[in-house]
Amino acid sequence: MFKRNLSSYLACFAFTIIISVNICYGQPSDIASEKVQIISLIEAGKLAEADAAIAGIMDLPDSNEKGQALQEIAGAYQQSGQFDKAIELCDYIRKNWPKENFAIWAKMSLVLSQLGKGDINAANETTNSIVNDYTSSPNFVWVLSIVADGYCERRMNDNAYELRQIGIRKSPESIWGREMEILVLLNQGAYSISQKRLNSLTEDFNQNPNLSEVVFRAGQEFCWKRKYSEAKGVFDRIQNISDSSFKQRANLWSVAANTCALIRQNKDEEAALALSAMIKDFEKEDILPEVVYRSAQEFEWTKGEVAAMSNQYNKSLSIYQQVLQSFSGSKYAKMSQEDCTRLKYRIDILSAIEKDDETEANAAIDKMSAEYAGRPELESELYWLEGWCKDNQKLAMADNINKRRTQK
Repeated sequence: MFKRNLSSYLACFAFTIIISVNICYGQPSDIASEKVQIISLIEAGKLAEADAAIAGIMDLPDSNEKGQALQEIAGAYQQSGQFDKAIELCDYIRKNWPKENFAIWAKMSLVLSQLGKGDINAANETTNSIVNDYTSSPNFVWVLSIVADGYCERRMNDNAYELRQIGIRKSPESIWGREMEILVLLNQGAYSISQKRLNSLTEDFNQNPNLSEVVFRAGQEFCWKRKYSEAKGVFDRIQNISDSSFKQRANLWSVAANTCALIRQNKDEEAALALSAMIKDFEKEDILPEVVYRSAQEFEWTKGEVAAMSNQYNKSLSIYQQVLQSFSGSKYAKMSQEDCTRLKYRIDILSAIEKDDETEANAAIDKMSAEYAGRPELESELYWLEGWCKDNQKLAMADNINKRRTQK
């Protein structure tokens, strides 16, 4: 969704590898130690060194230990925005270990990488493969939950909803099935019921090692819905969960929720100070690029006159540029670049529509449509523009955009 889940499942697999290797050989194997080193290189942005080190693992005879290590490395590449390398490793795993327990995680990294590249058809095909071929995996619902987050990140909420419904039907009483139910309710605006279901889940799974992650993800979903007070409350409750793996992340997101609330209240100076302090205080936190990126998105929620909206959009652009400069190796840098382009198109289109220059507006929409042809972002942006035109009584233009949006 997103570095919402990578660290937890990498840690899970690392623990599994070390335990199994210790049993067999009495000490961690070279593969396990090399894997840890390679992931560290990827996270540090030392990609040439990581690529060279992988060659040593690839030269070893195929074994489940090798396949599982490559799966974790592929996940690290995916999370770092190195989608082509992740896809290459996932394809290798798919061909050589199609039925092993870790294969479903490789499929997950493959989907997220395909979504990251904007290759939606390939992502849908891989997702269908997970749904059709891996239902017996004990991690099936967990993986679906993470893939659903990936679709949400690409603004493909219908796909995410469908996957969550599959997960709920498959395992309604598991922690992941119940998490999906909460996320669906949140997306439907049923905030009070969601809180009650989250309270019940927390009580029923208080000894589950995945509880802090589930609560964390619910807090994020409250943020996406701009329920910042509720989000902060959810993040703060993680401090009382015995598993400490998400406590620092929850602290960061709690601060981010407060920063976004200030942005929403148009307290720009306070928000700018809060954002700067957050970046300084959490500079070593691996999910900081995502949180800064999400803060930029808050300015996009503004409504009103085009001049005021453009002013807010320029603030978004400024933060997106900061992500590009400060976190150039992260996938959120790529997403920020895409959002910069999208917002600049939106500003041009709205300016033309506001002055009733239909020719200029259509030319700007044509240019945007050509750049985003076949991508879900185009449908989402046209839908937004159509709604804005209706709200502002630009009905002829709304009809024009609707025809563009619905044409096959």
